[in-house]
Amino acid sequence: MNKHLFPLVMIAAAVITTTTSCNSSDDVPPPVEEFAGLMPAPTYSELAATFELVKDKITDNSTKASLTSISITESGKAIIEVTTASRVKYVTYEARIDGNTYTITDSNGKEVGKLQKAQNRSSQEVSLTLNLSVTIEGQTLTFTTTDPVTAQMMVNTVTASGGQTSVRTTNLARTWTVAQMNIVLEGDIDLSKLVQGGNLKEFADAAQEAGAGLTQEEMDALDRTINSITLDKNGTIAIEYADGITEAASWQWADAQQEAILLTLRSYTDFGNKYLTAGGQVDVNITENSVVLTLHTNISGSMQYQAILSIVLK
Repeated sequence: MNKHLFPLVMIAAAVITTTTSCNSSDDVPPPVEEFAGLMPAPTYSELAATFELVKDKITDNSTKASLTSISITESGKAIIEVTTASRVKYVTYEARIDGNTYTITDSNGKEVGKLQKAQNRSSQEVSLTLNLSVTIEGQTLTFTTTDPVTAQMMVNTVTASGGQTSVRTTNLARTWTVAQMNIVLEGDIDLSKLVQGGNLKEFADAAQEAGAGLTQEEMDALDRTINSITLDKNGTIAIEYADGITEAASWQWADAQQEAILLTLRSYTDFGNKYLTAGGQVDVNITENSVVLTLHTNISGSMQYQAILSIVLK
C-alpha cells in the first residue's frame, strides 16, 4: 500500500449520484444547490496569518524538537507544526488575537502560551517573541524565545486570479464540524453507507463486512472520529480528531472556476488510509451554511473497486 495515502481527503460529497443495491435510496441525501453569496465572516477573517520559522530555530530543550510554523486561522484556531528527528507533528489549540498579541489556549480556555508580533522587517518578514508550552501525543514541549526571532508571515495566499481573495475562498476558510459522511464502493465490493457525524470506524466495519479484506493496520487507521476540519486562506487544511491528534496538509484551488481543490502533503507525516491518496482532487459544493466535497478514488490490490468518499461540513 502506498505510504502516502492520507485521510484528509475523507472530505467528500454527500451528493452521491451512484446507485447501489445495498441500501435504500433513503440513505442518499438529496442534491444541494450552490450558494453564490457571502457567508457571515468568522471571528478573525481579516486577521488570520501563518508564521513560518524558516531562519531561526526555536527548540524544545528536552526533545530537540523544533517549532516549524504556527497558523492562526479565521475561526480562531492555532495549528502548530513541530518537526522532530523522524517526523512532523501537528496539534490544534484555540487562539485569540488582540492587536499584535496572539494568546493560545486549550479547549477549556487555559492559556498555554503567547505569540507577539514585534515589528515588520520587510513586506513578509516579522519579528516574533513567544512563550509556548504544547502537548502533542502525550508529550509536553516548550518553545521560548529570549530574543526576537525572524519569521515569514503569510496572509491570504490562496487567492483568485488577479490576487483578490474570492468569495468561495472566504466562505471555505473557517472551522467546520462534521454533519454526516457517506461512502460508496463499487466493483469487487458493493457498498453504500451513510454515517451521521464523524466516526470513521463505521465505514471500516461496513467495508470489512462487505468483503474489503482490510488489514489490521488499515482498520486501525479508520478507528477514529473527526471533531473538526479547518481550512484557512493561507492554504492549510487540518483535521482534528477526538483523540486530540491533528493531521494537516496544504490545499489550493484546482481550477479557475474554483469548483475543486487539490490536497498536497506539506512534508512527510504518518498519514495513511486505504481509500485516500495524497494529491487527490476534491470537488467543492458550497451551500448557504455548509460545504460539501466529493472525491472518487480507484482502489487496486486484492480487490478492484472505486470509492466515493464523502463528508458534509456545517
